[in-house]
Amino acid sequence: MKAYFINVGHGNMSLVKTDNKNILIDCNITNDNDALKQINEVFDNKIIDIFIITHLHKDHMQGINALIDDGFEIKKVYESGFRYSADNDCAKEDLYKEVVKFLDDYNAEVPEPSTNAFVKDGDLNLYCLNSFRNTDIEDENIAIHYNCLVIKIEESNNSILYCGDTNREIWEDEIADEFKHLLETNILLASHHGSRTFFFNNGKNSDDEDAFEEHIENIIPEYTIISAKNNDEKKEGWPPHEEAINLYKKYTKESVEITGEKDTLIFELNDNGVVQGKHLRNSFINESIAGLYRKEKYIKISDSVKEIFENYRKKLPAKEAGGILLGRVVKNKYIIIESITEPNRFDISRFFGFIRNKKQAQTAINQSWKDSGGEIIYLGEWHTHNENIPAPSSQDIKTMNTLLLTSKIEINFLFLVIIGIQEDFVGVQTLLGLRKLNRAEDGSYILQ
Repeated sequence: MKAYFINVGHGNMSLVKTDNKNILIDCNITNDNDALKQINEVFDNKIIDIFIITHLHKDHMQGINALIDDGFEIKKVYESGFRYSADNDCAKEDLYKEVVKFLDDYNAEVPEPSTNAFVKDGDLNLYCLNSFRNTDIEDENIAIHYNCLVIKIEESNNSILYCGDTNREIWEDEIADEFKHLLETNILLASHHGSRTFFFNNGKNSDDEDAFEEHIENIIPEYTIISAKNNDEKKEGWPPHEEAINLYKKYTKESVEITGEKDTLIFELNDNGVVQGKHLRNSFINESIAGLYRKEKYIKISDSVKEIFENYRKKLPAKEAGGILLGRVVKNKYIIIESITEPNRFDISRFFGFIRNKKQAQTAINQSWKDSGGEIIYLGEWHTHNENIPAPSSQDIKTMNTLLLTSKIEINFLFLVIIGIQEDFVGVQTLLGLRKLNRAEDGSYILQ
């Protein structure tokens, strides 16, 4: 599954995309962000299978009508169940009334806190760790956070924990002990935009009391995400708070990331673990299938490379061969594959698989870059298949996705060429997946 933490400033809007489900956690679409454009890129079929609203605060629920007006189909809605009393000023706001009506119209359900998943779909499980529990808290500004949804999304052996704006009190009273063995996760969306209220009662200064750490001790995420503005943009006193960030860093294995500093954050969770994607807003601007931000319309393969590919085709069926694609971008015109690497003694070649040596490939990339004055760059991968009409294997798809997400060069596309006995496969890998390219009459491949 892929997780997207959209940079919406102060607020939250998170997307999860699995093979079968599009999941939206909170909504914060405004005129000051491009969240609507981004969700259109990720959920390109305009279907939201599961929409979770953690609580009824503006920065977690605004823009729902924008989704509907844009043509999104929302199939199932879940919410916390908390409502303000009629005399509370928040209950009198138009947005609050609109969202409550939306929840009623869509027959939104309130999941019960349980170790049993409230959504099960193959390897996908959604767990509710908190929803509406307590009506006795007089201060409704505290009560809405005490009764906020906490959701864990799990697929196979990977998971993401969404804490909404929950406070220390509910974690200390209920969640930390009740769900102790369910807390460990790969990615944690920090509570309340990195607020100190996750660790200290009512958000008091850390000098006044000891921090509560029993929850984070068991969560021990690989990555912690804080959905908030950066320090230069946030209002004085608003989160993220330094003492909270330091505590998250204490228990986070890899890194603590703030959307306002790094922009929209993308993660791939698969059998190989968690891979963090590029922090590039332009990755969502679909001006061109090739790079999602470039204007080039075609990819060309040089005659010398075509000749090499043809020589390998003539040897099939045989042990697979492969290497990397090297070429340049002719700005606003086309991309051309000018050369490739061929198998060497450090590569592993099998009848149904080819594994290139990373060190040797990187040496070739560096040398090409140097010799060309920085014009020749790494463009992707090629290999042979013992098929008449080749198609990417599941391993090919995983490999290309991982290569794109971890690539050190600032492009948002890679190409895959598979040489078959009769035909070839030429595709482009973007953050949206691997897509086959159509061939033009002149032998180039159409990107747009």
